[in-house]
Amino acid sequence: MELCAAYFGGIMAKHKAIMKDRPHYYMDTLAKLPKYQGRGAGGMILRWGLQRADAEGLPCYIAAFTAGLPIYLKFWWVPVDEHRTEELVNVLLVREPRALAQSEFEREGAQA
Repeated sequence: MELCAAYFGGIMAKHKAIMKDRPHYYMDTLAKLPKYQGRGAGGMILRWGLQRADAEGLPCYIAAFTAGLPIYLKFWWVPVDEHRTEELVNVLLVREPRALAQSEFEREGAQA
């Protein structure tokens, strides 16, 4: 119970401190089974959400495990902080909106 409170309480506190009252998209859990990794599903899901945020001119926020960091970096996310408990480490990332056409979005390295 203590680990859960420390983890989620800390994640929520850092989220609020980083994004403050700024309107934004909060990208929640993105996970896939290892046998499906590397097939483009994660990139497809991210593109779907990021294109909506870009269309509205809103930034995005996510708390990711370090194993997921490479895909976020491909989509122009910037690590801004970390949240650590005794057992877990999350990288906290923000992605500012980008004004890219669909073809640019696909060509600019977002080919996860």
